[in-house]
Formats: sequence, C-alpha cells, structure tokens
Amino acid sequence: WQLYYDFMLSLHKNYARSALLVGDQIRSNEIMNKALTYAKSDLDRTDCLLAQTVAITSLGKKEEAMELSLKCCQLLQCPIPETEEKIKAEIAQHAAILQHPTCVTQYRNLAAS
Repeated sequence: WQLYYDFMLSLHKNYARSALLVGDQIRSNEIMNKALTYAKSDLDRTDCLLAQTVAITSLGKKEEAMELSLKCCQLLQCPIPETEEKIKAEIAQHAAILQHPTCVTQYRNLAAS
C-alpha cells in the first residue's frame, strides 16, 4: 500500500465491485473495510464508504446504508439537513439557482463558500 497506493486503492475498489456483481455482498464489504484502513484522504474514505453503502443496500440493510451515506456527507462537509425547515430552505435555495441562466456558475460558487 505504501509504494503503490493508487493502484492498491483502485484494485480493492474493483475487487469489491466484482464481489458485489457475483452476489458476495459480505466479501465486498470486507474488501472495502480493508481499503478504508489505508485510505489517505476524506475523498478516498468517502469513495470506500460509498462502495460499502451499495453493498449494504443490496443486502436490504437500509438503516446501516443510511448511516454510511451520512458519514459520506460528513466527510465531504456537505451535511444533509435534519429538520423540515432546513430541508425546505435548501430546496428553495436550489430552486432559485436553477431558474437563473448562470446556474452552473452559481453552484460552483456555492461549493467554494
């Protein structure tokens, strides 16, 4: 892992996907757990958690999948609003941006702030 980090991370992600494709969700999750122990950045950890979320969802474990999804959002510093008021405020913000002709630029500025 120390010498070939990018290769090993990619290898584990693809190996986990292959395990998932053949129906071995548990093995897929184990592979991503190992990759998580070596992940260097929050983005890499998020990618591993996303793969685990897919595997856990395919097992029908919705609550656990939601917890993993929330961890992804936290690592990316994009928390999901928890109250109905915050949800409505965020929907209104995005609806207003989408109606403007320069919405792509406005979304890029949101990410920067």
